[in-house]
Amino acid sequence: MHWITMSGIALIAAGTFLIFFGQNIRNRFDDKHLHYSVSEKAYQIDELVSGNNKLLTRIDEYQKNLSGKDKIIQQLESQIGSPKAKVQKQVRDEQLELQFDRPKVIEPEQIREEQLETRDEGQDVPSLEPATDKQEEAVAQVISETGYSDLITQAKDLCDEGKYDEAYKIADDLRQKDPDFGQAYFVLGTIELRKKNYTKGEDLLGRAVSLSMPDKDMSWALHNLGISSIRKKNYDEARVHLEKAIEFNSGMEKSRKALKLINDYLHKTQAIAQAKSLCEEGRDDEAYKIADDLRQKDPDFGQAYFVLGTVELRKKNYNEGADLLYKAVNLGLPDEDMAWALHNLGIFSLRKKDFVKAKDYLEKSIRFNPDMEESQKALDRLDNLQEEEKHGKNEKDSESSKSSARGKGSKSIASDKGSKSVVSDKGSKSVVSDKGSKSIVSDKGSKSIVSDKGSKSIVSDKGSKSVVSDKGSKSIVSDKGSKSIVSDKGSKSIVRDKGSKRVVSDKGSKSIV
Repeated sequence: MHWITMSGIALIAAGTFLIFFGQNIRNRFDDKHLHYSVSEKAYQIDELVSGNNKLLTRIDEYQKNLSGKDKIIQQLESQIGSPKAKVQKQVRDEQLELQFDRPKVIEPEQIREEQLETRDEGQDVPSLEPATDKQEEAVAQVISETGYSDLITQAKDLCDEGKYDEAYKIADDLRQKDPDFGQAYFVLGTIELRKKNYTKGEDLLGRAVSLSMPDKDMSWALHNLGISSIRKKNYDEARVHLEKAIEFNSGMEKSRKALKLINDYLHKTQAIAQAKSLCEEGRDDEAYKIADDLRQKDPDFGQAYFVLGTVELRKKNYNEGADLLYKAVNLGLPDEDMAWALHNLGIFSLRKKDFVKAKDYLEKSIRFNPDMEESQKALDRLDNLQEEEKHGKNEKDSESSKSSARGKGSKSIASDKGSKSVVSDKGSKSVVSDKGSKSIVSDKGSKSIVSDKGSKSIVSDKGSKSVVSDKGSKSIVSDKGSKSIVSDKGSKSIVRDKGSKRVVSDKGSKSIV
């Protein structure tokens, strides 16, 4: 084991040494490359300065030649009229032709002189001699950047004014002329982002920051890349871009605000995740404290209300919980939290027997999360409850119609004071109870029923026109089809007479016919 440990330490040490050695070599290479670049630039500058010196020398020679010419002309003028003078003139003209240096590059010399007079301070001066390829490239770069500056400024102004098509055309033309002109990509990428072509805009801005740009443009390009990363919810990448934007421009307040928003959001996300975890563990008080603190810091943070409402419902504070969940839904939640909030509101409505609202909430819950089995089960139970309620209502209506306390179609029902029960007579014209009677039984179809005080029972006469009870009699038997029955006082029984038109009671009875 000791040997393995020593080997590991040795490997780590070797790796560290190799990394250090590699970085050292790379740094040397970079330094060498930088030194070479600087030397090359210095060489170009030396060549340009040398060309300038040669130009000045030739200008001096040219001026000397002009002075010599003036002297010769003066001499010729003084000898005018002399024959020798003419010959001398011819000789001198020939000498002038031969000696006077009329360089073929006089026009280029004039152009270079104008450049010398109008050049900006520190600008390189091209040589009169044929330029090398590197010199031509350097000159072209100076001219292009100077010429592009006004155009790119115009493109930026058009972009700020919302004239994206015009700005895009200018920037794209500059890009085609110089594929390494970073500011052109910056303008193009910014326009694409404003048009919500995020992928294309990010590619163009990425190209821009990889090239050379002024610090201000570089900071804005990085800022825009950071905002685009936030839109994709790639917060780590967004923070890198925004921090670099501030490095290039310390006054970049928008990048600072965006960074603060990211940090606040990440803090809230971590805190609400902790609150949900505590809630799932049954530690409702701790979860409530965290969520309430988040609500106080950000009154529009919907997830805080979601946790608070869920805890209140668990504590059976249904109204408070429902109010908090309403607030959470209105502020907006992630789909999973939204599904649970709507589910809990559906259960709350179900408790209140508000089946319409309950169904609406549960169906919305499933739309936000199609895998929400709890909401689907609650919907099934809701359908069963609605069916049972509908069936029970039908039975109640049927029972009520069967046991109506008043006869349909009867003209009058009069109760007898003190009677214990009165039963309706369907279709009868009148029912009159006798005071003190224990029971009155309906007579279907009979026109009248008159009870006798103190009688123990009265039996209906189906179809008879009248039934008269006898005081004290123990039983009265109905006469089907008879027109009249008259009871006999004290008699134990009265026998119906089928078809008889009349039965006369015994003398002394108290019955009324």
